[in-house]
Amino acid sequence: AGLVLLAGGVSTFILAGRPRGGTAVTDPVRHWLILGVMVGVALALAGWAKRSRTMWSPVLLATAAGLLYGVQDALTRVSSIRFREGGLTELFTGGHPYAVLALGVTGLLLVQSAFETAPLRMSLPALTAAQPLAGILCGVGFLGDRLHTDTGALAWEAAGLAAIVGGILLLGMHPAMPCGTAEERPVRDLQRN
Repeated sequence: AGLVLLAGGVSTFILAGRPRGGTAVTDPVRHWLILGVMVGVALALAGWAKRSRTMWSPVLLATAAGLLYGVQDALTRVSSIRFREGGLTELFTGGHPYAVLALGVTGLLLVQSAFETAPLRMSLPALTAAQPLAGILCGVGFLGDRLHTDTGALAWEAAGLAAIVGGILLLGMHPAMPCGTAEERPVRDLQRN
């Protein structure tokens, strides 16, 4: 069911939205506003996870990491555009490659914290669902990607995204996913030996 939802959701989103690339939006306020909101939400989720320390903490940490990875993907694309247009000088005089590095390290720390505090089935689906959603938001928001926006297309796109998230969640909760945390694995390995 998870595979069917995931495949059907991707197909529905692509058929309804007919995504196509465009030229990056040159409005720096829009660019940095979207990035600021995405990073701000990720930091708020991470802070909430740290303060609450409930069973939802790994989900919040993984969602935060997924958002940061989605932003990192978008900034990697911006960096490649800058490199194509002006070479290494253009690439390294902007802040994008440095932001890619900072987001990657921060995302890695968040996702490792999520993986160590609960079974993968708690955190991996949130990470896997948040990253492409953040990438789509950045793509449409400031990278110039275009989607069909009539009422019918938007409804089908939303249904496709919901099916994608639902499919990822079902796959993440499948019994084949590992049940223990990273801290429990060595103990079980020792018991087997």
